[in-house]
Amino acid sequence: FLCANSGLCIPSNWECDDDDDCGDNSDEAECGGDYCGSLYFFCTPDSTCIPDIWKCDNMNDCSDGSDEVGCSAGGIFLCLLCKLHIVTHVFAS
Repeated sequence: FLCANSGLCIPSNWECDDDDDCGDNSDEAECGGDYCGSLYFFCTPDSTCIPDIWKCDNMNDCSDGSDEVGCSAGGIFLCLLCKLHIVTHVFAS
């Protein structure tokens, strides 16, 4: 397999193996649609992958905002702030 950006050649069985062997994810890009690996989220319109922790953080990291679709009110970011407030309040009491 020929990596897109580096021109590096890797064994063909490394393509679509859930590991970014090329460093630009080109060996994982054409693996049946929305494939990014287990630690990433697939942005639909531009076919890019973002870290999974960026999903539901109240910031549109995908160009269409698909990383914020279907999130519960407040998302992870506000939940973490609530937990921090609760922990701080308990220790301050």
